[in-house]
Amino acid sequence: MKTSDNRPLSLYRICKILWCFVINITATQTTELLGINRNTVNRYYSLLQQIIYDYQMERFCWRKSNGTMYNILNQKLGKYLK
Repeated sequence: MKTSDNRPLSLYRICKILWCFVINITATQTTELLGINRNTVNRYYSLLQQIIYDYQMERFCWRKSNGTMYNILNQKLGKYLK
C-alpha cells in the first residue's frame, strides 16, 4: 500500500514503524512489511536512534534533563504526528 508523496503518515503507521524498530526489524524489512517508502522508514529510524542517543547522553553524562522520555519523543516526533 503506497501513500502519496506529501501526505503525512497516520499515527497507526508511525506506531507500526516504532514497533518494528523496538523488535529489531531492519529498516529494509520494515519497508517490505509495511509498504512504506524506504527513505521514510530510514528517516523515522534515524529519529528514533537520535532520541535514544540524546536520552542516554542526558542520563549517563549527568546533564540537566529536559523532561521525561515522553516529552523528548513528543519534541522530536511532534511535527510528524500532526
